[in-house]
Amino acid sequence: MKTLLKICSSIIVVTLLIVLTTACSDIDSVTSNSKETITQDLQSNNIENIKRPFRFSTIGPAEFLEPGAEGSVQRCNEEGLLTVRYSGEGEAIHLGHHTFISTNCSPFPFPAPSITNITKGITIFTAANGQDKLITSFSGQQEFNENGEGTVTVVNEIIGGEGKFKGATGQTTGGGSGSGGIVSTESSGYIIFDASNRSDL
Repeated sequence: MKTLLKICSSIIVVTLLIVLTTACSDIDSVTSNSKETITQDLQSNNIENIKRPFRFSTIGPAEFLEPGAEGSVQRCNEEGLLTVRYSGEGEAIHLGHHTFISTNCSPFPFPAPSITNITKGITIFTAANGQDKLITSFSGQQEFNENGEGTVTVVNEIIGGEGKFKGATGQTTGGGSGSGGIVSTESSGYIIFDASNRSDL
């Protein structure tokens, strides 16, 4: 009888060891798979490239460029369209203090009061370090009153950049106003860029 109990006890102990070994193996497998998934996410920037709030404000002079003038662009040299160049400085989240230059195509002359379309807009924002840049394309509308004062509404698509903003995407919406040739704008939305090496976000 004692011998039988010893045999049974041994079988139970062996069975428990097998079960525990199998369970631990499964846990190790799950943990390993989780680590692999996290690593893959990190490598593919699924974690670093996340949507972040983005806002910017700008101020500066706007001017109309005749076809062929310095700084004009061929894409606006259609009949009834002039290039509008807008440049100056501003502030932006993630970019800080910056300078910018922007061009778009606008109908001319402007009958006042009127609402006209802004097309083929491109803006390059350059950070104070000269290395980090954001590039956006934009379109929208502008309205002028009888006094020549205007307001604009635009949608900006972030289409890339340089430095830490290489490959950036995103979108903002906003607008601004102008008087006496000086235009100020504000826009807000989101930006997606690789922040894996940033410690301040």
